[in-house]
Amino acid sequence: MKNKYYPEKKEGQEKDDLSTFYKQLSAYKYNKTICLDETSIYLNMTYSYGRSKTGIRAIYKTNKYPFKRYNMLCAISANKVVGYVFYKDLKCGVKTQNIIEFYSNAIKDKYKDHLIIMDNAVIHKSKIVRQTIEESGNHLLYSVPHHPETNAI
Repeated sequence: MKNKYYPEKKEGQEKDDLSTFYKQLSAYKYNKTICLDETSIYLNMTYSYGRSKTGIRAIYKTNKYPFKRYNMLCAISANKVVGYVFYKDLKCGVKTQNIIEFYSNAIKDKYKDHLIIMDNAVIHKSKIVRQTIEESGNHLLYSVPHHPETNAI
């Protein structure tokens, strides 16, 4: 089995963190869980490295630049895609306001007493995101750092 990375500053806490997470998760029904996350999609990307025979430079010519970048916010539940939104040419990636707008449009008035799972990104941990989720009648749980299996999305 391959070893996974876990931060040194949390050495010895990994099992406790996972145990705490799964204990909190078990308090909710499986079908009342929604996972939310964002991603960036780059079109026209090419490999940033290549291989060639020893002593011969690897050259790959392309005219597909500049990259076209899209961002996506998505939320899934146990049995469906709850909602998604694409952003084209979003400068500096998804921001807190984008998450709040997405949450308000896709989840807030449609789902009550659900558990919302997000990773530990800085924008997810902002006070306004937490307040928006908790004030809407839902609950928030952050996945365990460096354990993507704790967030289904």
